[in-house]
Amino acid sequence: MPETLQREVFHAITGPWMGRDHRRGYPYTWIPNHLSDANQRVSPRSFLAALREAVEASQNQPSKHETALYYESIKRGVRKASQIRVRELKEDYPWVDVLMEPLRGLVVPCDFHEVVQRWEKEDSLDELRRRFGESGEELAPAHLDEGAPGVREDLEQLGIFYRMSDGRVNIPDVYRIGYGLGRKGGVKPVRPRDGG
Repeated sequence: MPETLQREVFHAITGPWMGRDHRRGYPYTWIPNHLSDANQRVSPRSFLAALREAVEASQNQPSKHETALYYESIKRGVRKASQIRVRELKEDYPWVDVLMEPLRGLVVPCDFHEVVQRWEKEDSLDELRRRFGESGEELAPAHLDEGAPGVREDLEQLGIFYRMSDGRVNIPDVYRIGYGLGRKGGVKPVRPRDGG
């Protein structure tokens, strides 16, 4: 099926915009943009989880929209998919949580020194060494012995962090939302009471 036809069919289900007009984006590109990691990959499971949650939420608000999926419900679906993706990440790479939890509430993009300050305040790198580096029970970050710049590289390789052209750290929405980080004008992060 040609992409233009896919877009038309998708927008027949969602409506043409992620808000009241085009300035908020178009669902066909908005959803994958908000579910992709820093390597521009989208997990099919995340995509399906986002749509499943969007369908359920849309069914609970039928008077607010004329299409099958309401744009606010799509945003809710992305938040749910982010929670699921973060849970999967914790299972595959438990050390990531030690680095990401101290960043809760931080607004990205930000200077790397702001990230390092949070890690230092929580002794995150020492915690990594205690839990993963010495015992050998679980896989440690590959560059832990290089300190903060090393684990930054590990997070970049996993697609959790990406380096902007000015050197600042940014985090894709699929992880940012689930770990409770902010972005001006972005999808609201999951708060701990929301199950994040």
